[in-house]
Amino acid sequence: MPVTVLHDSEKQFDCAVHEGYGLSEMLPVASPNQPGHECKPDTIGSRASCEMRA
Repeated sequence: MPVTVLHDSEKQFDCAVHEGYGLSEMLPVASPNQPGHECKPDTIGSRASCEMRA
């Protein structure tokens, strides 16, 4: 997601946007940007403790 779209969405909807990568059903556990931690725009978060290729 382009950084400008991310920031505009956060302002418009008054909520944080967290990017990630993976199948929708696995995203919350596979590579999330963690709420409460610094999330760099245009990143997919940390991988879970498993082998992963992107």
